[in-house]
Amino acid sequence: MDLTFQCYSMNEYDIIIGLPICNDLESGIKAIESIVHSTRTNFKFVIVVGDSTDGTEEYCKLLPKLFNWVNFEIIFKHTRTPLDAYNIIFDKAIEEQKDLYLVQSDVIHFRLYKRDWLFEMKELSKNEDCGLVAPLGAIRQSGPSYIDGFTWIGGWACYIPLRTLNLIGGYDIKYPKGNYGVDIDYSYNVVQKGLKIYHIDYWVQHHMINSREHDNHPDNEKHKKECAKYFRKKWKVGEFNGK
Repeated sequence: MDLTFQCYSMNEYDIIIGLPICNDLESGIKAIESIVHSTRTNFKFVIVVGDSTDGTEEYCKLLPKLFNWVNFEIIFKHTRTPLDAYNIIFDKAIEEQKDLYLVQSDVIHFRLYKRDWLFEMKELSKNEDCGLVAPLGAIRQSGPSYIDGFTWIGGWACYIPLRTLNLIGGYDIKYPKGNYGVDIDYSYNVVQKGLKIYHIDYWVQHHMINSREHDNHPDNEKHKKECAKYFRKKWKVGEFNGK
């Protein structure tokens, strides 16, 4: 059953932190609590909870009581793919006209003395040419199956200013099954729009527990190739250059 909880503190906010989660209780607890305890910047926490059997749903229902100083919108919804959950979050940020920090349930944010990573990304995003901001640990370079050497930001820890959301929207819903490289596609779209990718000197730890557990399965290898080909064809690079 689809259900939405909205619990607001007295704190105003201009940033949404969006996190999709499904059957990921152990790492999800660590990820959520690390965010709440590592920033002093006000935000709204939008969590999309997929059908779970490991206690994830029950834990998420407790969050407004555990952290009553945080604004929460917790959406319990059956989603067909992770892409659907991400785009629910994108739509929320665009609807409210807020910046978005997209994060996965297997990412840990560390608390630093006299530093606030969310505030730093927010301030950096105010540059007029800023399209995305990332912490260290989310910066990657693509290989030849996409665009060799292209710098992109992983969707597991990506700050997206409102200007980018209004210009591009969410992830490409036509992406093939598996959704591999959809964050490369988003980063490339940002650069094609004339915006830049920034980063701050702050490390996040990406455990990659759930989403890549079975990456070496033959079906996933097939999906990876299909996604990479979709990207090259969409952007007319590689063998599709000039076509």
